[in-house]
Amino acid sequence: MFYIRILLLSAVLLSAFEGACHAQQGITIDQIEKSWADYSARLGILHLEWSAKRTSFKGSITETLGIKAKNGGVLPDANHVASETFSLWADGAKSRLDWNSDTFNTTDESWKPVLRVHIFDGAKGLSYSDQNLSGKTIHSAVRQNLQTAANIKIEGILPVMHWARPLEAGFSNISLGQYEITGAKMRLHGSECIELRRPVTKAGSSSTLWLDINKNYLIIKKSIVHAGKSAPFSGIQEDVEYAKHPSGLWIPKRWTTTTSGWSVPLISVVEGNVDSVDIGGPIAAGKFDTTPPPQTVLTELDGERKTIKIIRDDNGEEPVKSSRISDAIRLLQAPSAPPASKWIDRHPLLLISISLCCLAILLRIVFVKWLRPAR
Repeated sequence: MFYIRILLLSAVLLSAFEGACHAQQGITIDQIEKSWADYSARLGILHLEWSAKRTSFKGSITETLGIKAKNGGVLPDANHVASETFSLWADGAKSRLDWNSDTFNTTDESWKPVLRVHIFDGAKGLSYSDQNLSGKTIHSAVRQNLQTAANIKIEGILPVMHWARPLEAGFSNISLGQYEITGAKMRLHGSECIELRRPVTKAGSSSTLWLDINKNYLIIKKSIVHAGKSAPFSGIQEDVEYAKHPSGLWIPKRWTTTTSGWSVPLISVVEGNVDSVDIGGPIAAGKFDTTPPPQTVLTELDGERKTIKIIRDDNGEEPVKSSRISDAIRLLQAPSAPPASKWIDRHPLLLISISLCCLAILLRIVFVKWLRPAR
């Protein structure tokens, strides 16, 4: 009984000590959110270029998607290193992300280069990617009404996306309201950081953030751990370094994102580096235009209504009766119908005959007049 009282007293003292740490720090979730909002507002108009080396490990496709090779082996059958390039433009609610990388084609079990583009003009969103079919580039696109940018929360680039717009759902997958300040501290990259932890979910997932108290509480390290195969991967860890911009703002300099698997040790490792940053604009007109490029199969979403169109080289939109994308692709690959010709172009022989008849009549009139004697 004596030892139980000692343990209870120790727990009370530890809780009081953690509370004192929190009070001493004077840091709250609201304060962190305000700091993020302030520096995001200071970023304003933004153009960022960065590059990354993405290593996808043997068996990672089979691990995450459950797809095996035709011979029964794992996909991919060897490690693959892709050099990626990114361009991000942001102006208020408007944004655009261009991403050049490799994607794994499960049909022929090979890596293919692909361009992905995500545009949000403040009301509509357009996302498209390209693919090479029989030597011809065709784009596959989706356009829809949105309240915020979508489809750009991609592992490996989240350190940049979250930094650019930390409180926007389209850019960040972190909701600070789910986290608690633990009071723990650690020095990372020479700076003092505090720990935030999200309580373990019912599925057994947990998340930890380390924020730099001297750099607007920017994320220095993030780790996510899953339990019981509740996700396609067992965990993700991000480690970010920052550099000071001439504007006085801290910007990402380099980062590493490591994704771990269940049956394979590693799924991917992404090593990113920022190449250039332009804060304050201007951004070229049309950068946020949601008009699809030529040679596109477009899926238009409007509430419950879904229509499929093809956009040919002349940018004209042609509705597709079928609801299958494959039918739209075949229609786009087929030669376009020739433009409607004039009647005169469709009957050249008849035109020549009429011209000859008119010429004969004219010559006859002239000949008769010439033979007629003068009075």
